[in-house]
Amino acid sequence: MRQILLLGSVLFLTITSQAQGSYPYSVEIKPVTINQMPELHSFAYGVKDGNWILVGGRTDGIHARQPNSAFPVNSNNTRIYVVNPSSGTVQSFSTANFSSVLSEHLQATNLNFIHDESTLYLMGGYGYSPTTGNHKTYSYLTMADMGCVIDSISKSVSPEPCFKSINHSDFAVTGGQMAIEDDTLILFGGHRFDGRYNPMGHATYSQTYTEQIRRFVVDASVPSAQWVDTITNQLHLHRRDYNMLPQVFSDGSFGYTLFSGVFQHNQDLPFLYPVDYRMGGIQPRTNFNQYLSQYHSAKTCFYDSTDNSMHNVFFGGLSQYSYDNNTLVKDDYVPFVQTVSVVHRSANDSLTEIELPVRMPDRLGASAEFIPYEEGAYTSHGVTLIGTASPDTIFLGHIVGGLKSTEDNPFSANRTSATSASNTVFSVRLIRSGSGSVQAAKVVPDFKLGPNPLTDGGLSLYFDSATSRTIEFYLINMAGQLVWQTTTRSDQKDVVINIPDHLANGLYESVISLDYEYFSTNELMIAR
Repeated sequence: MRQILLLGSVLFLTITSQAQGSYPYSVEIKPVTINQMPELHSFAYGVKDGNWILVGGRTDGIHARQPNSAFPVNSNNTRIYVVNPSSGTVQSFSTANFSSVLSEHLQATNLNFIHDESTLYLMGGYGYSPTTGNHKTYSYLTMADMGCVIDSISKSVSPEPCFKSINHSDFAVTGGQMAIEDDTLILFGGHRFDGRYNPMGHATYSQTYTEQIRRFVVDASVPSAQWVDTITNQLHLHRRDYNMLPQVFSDGSFGYTLFSGVFQHNQDLPFLYPVDYRMGGIQPRTNFNQYLSQYHSAKTCFYDSTDNSMHNVFFGGLSQYSYDNNTLVKDDYVPFVQTVSVVHRSANDSLTEIELPVRMPDRLGASAEFIPYEEGAYTSHGVTLIGTASPDTIFLGHIVGGLKSTEDNPFSANRTSATSASNTVFSVRLIRSGSGSVQAAKVVPDFKLGPNPLTDGGLSLYFDSATSRTIEFYLINMAGQLVWQTTTRSDQKDVVINIPDHLANGLYESVISLDYEYFSTNELMIAR
């Protein structure tokens, strides 16, 4: 395995206040009526010739807290849907008579998925397996010929021959994100979860985060998969159920950004900072926190060539923070919200967060999908392109399905019956007009860490002020392995971190967390 990190070399952290100002775009969200639209969340989709193919997911609400009630098999989505939003038609076919392997896999929730012009790739996902008699993460990569699926269902013929599967333990991942570059599939993050869920960590399940980005070449005609390489980072890639979007970076290169996701190593709280991925390497953006969207939700992005800026839009969902009269309010239960927000990447690669004045209707967006307009102008990896010749109003696509809730925190209150799957569809248009404001970010006191290189003794943290704070310190080797960590609580300006003698000399990545909210990552040389 190889690990390439793009790191800074100065050991300090400063997250400064962002000047408030206007934002030149808005979005228009309008309901669309499609009769017989299924109620679904946490599903996978593909798009071909104006049709949406919807696979997997669930028909109930958010999962219950009790192991014997969580993820019941009778709420699996057991049908493959073909939806034409232009004509408003919905056709479907049951998977009940498919082979047991295929039928079970196509009923999974939180599948990792991506599609190209002809093939929908479905990997992993979680659900009850009658074959094994337990809940598990499936170890299949299933490839669907989308044209074949659409044609078969339109004729009321079984689409089972349209699917091919490969079985491998490395495919047993749920809650990750996928991308495709030519014939190379890329799987980002996620975890393997086997057994019955419970919220207390009791021994009803086993769970392993991949903490990796895996790349492999596939041939859907055979089918076959050949591994290319793997990037490991047991801290920055320890995330699942997050949002990821393709990016045009400020230097013109293409890549992806993994936005806020769950869970931190030592707390059931989201990571707030994003991670950029370019071919062969990652860059944790710990100088920026995304406050207004955590967990998987409907999302889209566009690139404006007029000022070399990238815009990532998040619709509702779940969030640890929200604004109340311009005051950032924290709720560690991470409630359902109606916020529509943007993470903006400027021409100098700096990131800012914007809250748009438009709100999601009700508490919607969580576990929903944004399905882009098929005829839009895109980069090869899926970023909507706009420029000086673009009209002032651009149709971006649709928000489809997801969870809806009548309460902010139904899960923590053990009222998951207040949630349900949604059959809502919304059209989304981008409007070029002044809208929203860049919110002022929290200001974090500067701190310094030294000495670097470390030749003797421990490291010293120097803060500007003496304030009670929780400090986490992680060391990651160049293979991406988390080799040592410690947590302390201190109200002193100077804090000493004693590095164990058994750690070998060499280059490490050091990561510091303050109060589980602010992270800083840098290189550290140990030379004792």
